Amino acid sequence: KLQDRERHLAKMKEMKKVLGEQFREKEEQRLQEFLDRKRVQSTSFGPQEDDEFRQILYKQRTDKIKMLGKEIKNQIDSKKMVYDASKNMQMEVEKHQNKNINKFLADEALDAKQRK
Repeated sequence: KLQDRERHLAKMKEMKKVLGEQFREKEEQRLQEFLDRKRVQSTSFGPQEDDEFRQILYKQRTDKIKMLGKEIKNQIDSKKMVYDASKNMQMEVEKHQNKNINKFLADEALDAKQRK
């Protein structure tokens, strides 16, 4: 029963994914058709972009800028996390090295005392 449920859930996830992709493709196609229709409006001064078209382009550009900003922020955060982890690891290594050096020096001092 558990395997059947897992298979069913996997099928549902796959179907959701396919439907989501189809929906996205249809929306992109509709937007592209709209943009193709609205792209240029003739005036006596020559071609001029439709106001709606400019607004759509502006929204697309601002959305892309926001998305890129988020990606850059995520990259900076991940690099900072790696740097912090590396720094912490280096501190741990130094702590263990100091501990080993102190132990070695203590052993040497003990050996020197025992030799006398």
